[in-house]
Amino acid sequence: KIISGKSAYRKIMEIRDNNTDKGNLEIREMINDYFRTHRTVLAKYGNLRTYKINTINFDKTPNNTNITIKDINGNSSSVSLVNYYRNQYGLKIKDDSQPLIEVERIKKVGEEEEKEIVYLIPELVYLTGLEDTNNNNDNTRRKITTKTKMKPVDKINAINGINRLINSNINKKYKNREGKEITLKSAKEVIDLYGINIGKNLLLKGRILTQPHLIFNHGQKFIIPNNGNFRSEFPNKVITFTNENLFYVYDMKEKNDCVNIFKNIMVKCRGKKFAFSDNFNPENVVGYGIKRTNTWGDISAELKKIIPSNHQHKFGFVFLSRNFEKHYGELKNYFINQLYLITQFGITRKLGDPKRGNTMQFNLIEQFNIKIGGENHYINFVKENLMKESDVYLVIGLKSQVNRKTGKIKFCMTSTKNRFLNCINTSMKECDNNKQKRQELLQNMFKEAIKNLMKFSPKAPNYIILYRRGGNSMDNLKLAIDEKDIFINVIKELESNQSKGTEVKIPFYYICCNLKCDMKFFEYSDNKGTKTFGNPKSGLIIDESVTQKNKFEFYIQPQFVNQGTATPSHYQVMCTYQHSDDILKLEQLERITFYLCYYYFTWSGAIREPGILKMTETALDFSGKCFGENNMLNYFFPTPIYV
Repeated sequence: KIISGKSAYRKIMEIRDNNTDKGNLEIREMINDYFRTHRTVLAKYGNLRTYKINTINFDKTPNNTNITIKDINGNSSSVSLVNYYRNQYGLKIKDDSQPLIEVERIKKVGEEEEKEIVYLIPELVYLTGLEDTNNNNDNTRRKITTKTKMKPVDKINAINGINRLINSNINKKYKNREGKEITLKSAKEVIDLYGINIGKNLLLKGRILTQPHLIFNHGQKFIIPNNGNFRSEFPNKVITFTNENLFYVYDMKEKNDCVNIFKNIMVKCRGKKFAFSDNFNPENVVGYGIKRTNTWGDISAELKKIIPSNHQHKFGFVFLSRNFEKHYGELKNYFINQLYLITQFGITRKLGDPKRGNTMQFNLIEQFNIKIGGENHYINFVKENLMKESDVYLVIGLKSQVNRKTGKIKFCMTSTKNRFLNCINTSMKECDNNKQKRQELLQNMFKEAIKNLMKFSPKAPNYIILYRRGGNSMDNLKLAIDEKDIFINVIKELESNQSKGTEVKIPFYYICCNLKCDMKFFEYSDNKGTKTFGNPKSGLIIDESVTQKNKFEFYIQPQFVNQGTATPSHYQVMCTYQHSDDILKLEQLERITFYLCYYYFTWSGAIREPGILKMTETALDFSGKCFGENNMLNYFFPTPIYV
């Protein structure tokens, strides 16, 4: 984590000192607004734990808030927080009237989990993350990158350093607490005891997959990415802008900048061959300026006044000033749940940056095109020799998340609905976290995904590939045992319904993806006796030597990394319901997986996992941050508005 050297107390006092002209209640609201954005703090004491902030409680102070402690005999007593931290950690509280930070902690009581409220003293916790003033500071970010990202050659040296350490403490003598000299077993002796062999310069055979042809402008143009990255061309499909269906919102303090940026974006949209009505003029597009932006109450009151409830708008740009940034979640919630509008957000100071502003405006346009039902590019899997002309594939991304407050489990499923696999539906549902409820929910969501595909396809899918966000091998096995039979039973039912005189077989692949695997791969070269190690090129595949025998698994490095050390993604095919005539070969499955990594349209390049799986994670994150834990349930997205 990036830890600020600033305490939460210092930040609270800064906000108070900078707003002496405002009332006490307004200042308190501004403090809580700040901590809604910067929600995590690190304790300076104990085990240096991080905590997620609920709120700042101004009614409680270190002096009037007590904590119950037990002595060595098990007797309980109540002491103030001031005395507790002085006795327990030797820390003196300078301001015993400061407000307290309220956090929620999960506490285990036997086999059960209970929630408890804990109060932290702002003096004793650090802020995490970057301050707003540093967010756009290239020099600061460069320093952070230097400190936090290790180059391949440094990673190799660190690993070799561990090897030297393991072999350096053989027969080393130590003194225990009583001063007696003892000889402990060395690390080398311990690993030898378990038959572990640490090799040096382990060379593996890998393959670099060919880059896909990304098709733009209705097949008239295609691009082959250069080592995983590309500069996009004209979108494949767009919708029509009119003066009535488009709008933009801005902070009145940045009016001139926002108006100019909006006009530039419209010029770039024309350059990208977006569709416009005959009488379209950016001067006639409605721009809503907001005057008061100190608190969310101010912003929402302004929005209600200036945007009519019977508006004709369908899509809008929201330009985020520094004050707006703090209320991104509330703004997103308001436009979608109150006004039922698709919106694209952009930070004004970044979009207007002379160096990178143009690139960011192009990226914003591409994201917006996806949200309003367009297509940026597609891959013709038939011409890539990965599918037959008559084949229909259903590709699904699945991720789950347990709500720690309620104990319920939320599932997000994203599924394809066209032959190029670049148009998707997303659904999100929640249930009690027991086996029966989970299985019923997943069964219904899986059936819904098949039904949505068959609205656009004349027949049932020939192949179904499900990517599941997983973990290590044991985690993946538990997931597969819990879920695979649900999907297979639905497929068997579908096969039975589709059979009309001839037998129908639908192969199914349940694949777990782990983004946090322990493996690192380096590209090795020997140039005139000089050994060099670097990150591998985009499309690296490793499916032997380090994979389990008789297991259907592989490692992919889809993206090229030029800062730090690249981490591959690990895929395990945990279940294959297939038939001898219709088996997908391992190389075919690897290439499909790699090509799907180009389907995350907010990034002009390959990402670490199939875009359809990343969409599920983004949707879950989006719903939690912008809509709270209890909203967006049973929600169905015809387009990925959360991108």
